[in-house]
Amino acid sequence: MRSPEPLSPSPEEALLHGQFASWGSGSNSNNNSRPGSPGGLSPAGSSAPASNYALTLTHSHIHIQRLSPRPGKEARLLLPISELLGCSCPRLPAPPLLVLYWYPPGKRRKGVSRRRQVRAFLAESRLEAERWSAAVQCLLRDVSVTANTEFSRSLLPRSRRLLLLVNPFSGRGQAMQWCQTHILPMIREANISYNLIQTERQNHARELIRDIPLLEWDGIIIVSGDGLLHEVINGLMERPDWEQAIKTPVGILPCGSGNALAGSINHYAGYDMCLREPLLLNCCFLLCRGGVRPMDLVSVTTSPALANNSHAAAPRRLFSFLSVAWGFVSDVDIESERYRGLGSARFTLGTLVRIASLRSYKGRLSFLPPSDVTKSSNGTPPPPKRPLSRSITEGLEGFCKMPIHRTCSDMGINEQRSLRKGDGEREREERQRERDERQRERER
Repeated sequence: MRSPEPLSPSPEEALLHGQFASWGSGSNSNNNSRPGSPGGLSPAGSSAPASNYALTLTHSHIHIQRLSPRPGKEARLLLPISELLGCSCPRLPAPPLLVLYWYPPGKRRKGVSRRRQVRAFLAESRLEAERWSAAVQCLLRDVSVTANTEFSRSLLPRSRRLLLLVNPFSGRGQAMQWCQTHILPMIREANISYNLIQTERQNHARELIRDIPLLEWDGIIIVSGDGLLHEVINGLMERPDWEQAIKTPVGILPCGSGNALAGSINHYAGYDMCLREPLLLNCCFLLCRGGVRPMDLVSVTTSPALANNSHAAAPRRLFSFLSVAWGFVSDVDIESERYRGLGSARFTLGTLVRIASLRSYKGRLSFLPPSDVTKSSNGTPPPPKRPLSRSITEGLEGFCKMPIHRTCSDMGINEQRSLRKGDGEREREERQRERDERQRERER
């Protein structure tokens, strides 16, 4: 985030301090490079003398100050480490450059999106450029350093290795295109090595993850929608070593029709709600920074219909990471596969088609009531509990016009309300009596 007058760091905060010369500028539209011009940068134009800068590195920022201020140019710039994606020092025959890959949030017509910027500075020697590059990468990799640390590449942990699984047919078929234009350039800038595999059929990723050795990878990244991640999760849980395999970090870069988990990650990170490319850039930035958080799974065991010989098939166990839907919602999800070319709009069309020909669903819902609550430590009795229905068997003909996932909420199951006849009237009477008592107390 830019600051017009950033404060200079104190000597105690500074990890490194040095002087550099300017070396062109980069933008988000050029990810290609040529010899002598890393990151798509060009040397400063010969028509004007190169500007000199004083750089100071702290644990949280890079302070950049122009030593010879020019009219119309800001004299100081503050680069937060939290917005840096990577840092590099190009090898010979390139000049001794310190290249910073910066992705600050920028405003768009619809929300906020990250935009790529490249800052390159010419050092006095290659040794100095490599020292600064190692120091910045130590901060990006959370290596503990102080002002007395002798910075070198030997302090850095090995580069992370990721397995990228790409479904080229996901969403509108743009996964490989976005992979080439957005994902792979950012992964390279973060100094991450990778192996990319394109899935060829349904359950290909599930079979692959079930059999391959996982120790050589630091993470499995899904470049698709929620469906491919569902295959990977179930493949991990089907392995003989599933207890260890499920600890493998798994990430998702949204390129599919349904990207609910990516949206949840984006919200959890504190970013504004966004879709498509802005969401992809946010998730890719989080991936490259290496944050890992635990995630809950849900185990679901289904009871298949009777087979041709009138014997029940073996129950099937699945694992879910978002939600479990039955009836209307699952029908829309499954039957809209024929409209996959429409991207996320296939769900809207599938919903309209299913509403036009509504079905009735009949099922049995059972759950365990909470255990008895004992008295609190101060001896006060627990609040009175409302009666709970232990099981519900109901045909949905009476309210089949509502999607089943809304029906459960509207019926009040999540609020622990009873569904028995007459309980609703008693609850209303109790609330009315409470209001009357409060009114009488106020009148006194």
